[in-house]
Amino acid sequence: MSIDSTRYLLDSPESLEREVARERLVPREESTDLFQRLMAIADSAGKIPKRENAMTDDEILGYDELGIPTK
Repeated sequence: MSIDSTRYLLDSPESLEREVARERLVPREESTDLFQRLMAIADSAGKIPKRENAMTDDEILGYDELGIPTK
């Protein structure tokens, strides 16, 4: 997966954490390479526009304000 394609996958802090964890598993010769890749990922993640009517985590999972499943 290229850095350009990760821009569409990093829509939450958890996504970024998963990407960082995945990058740590890839063998690298120099730590600066990893730093540059992470900075590029962070830069592209920061450019993702916020949605005006974004669903909450609970709404995405299907829970109401009382924690009861709605689906």
